Amino acid sequence: MIRQIKEDAQSIREICDISLGYTVSTELVENQITKLSADKKHHVIYVYEDEDLHKVVGFIHAEIYESLYSDCGLNILGLAVLPEFQGRSIGKIDESFRNGFSTKIN
Repeated sequence: MIRQIKEDAQSIREICDISLGYTVSTELVENQITKLSADKKHHVIYVYEDEDLHKVVGFIHAEIYESLYSDCGLNILGLAVLPEFQGRSIGKIDESFRNGFSTKIN
């Protein structure tokens, strides 16, 4: 199930450590979730929660931007899935995310 990020700091910390190799504290992730989630004009963060385990196993974080040479765009800042859940089409969260984004700005 794809949903907006909530109080998922511990799961995100684990995914960053295992899948991306970034060892960070849960406190830092909590602070960043709070700060970035408040900036709805620029940051969008969704998680993929395994419905059977009720566990967040992946996330996507994107930034909405505009430039002098383009219309509104989407920069994917992070997309990660725990290794044991890879190969199950969870990465298609990116496709759903982009489709929802283009609907939102049109």
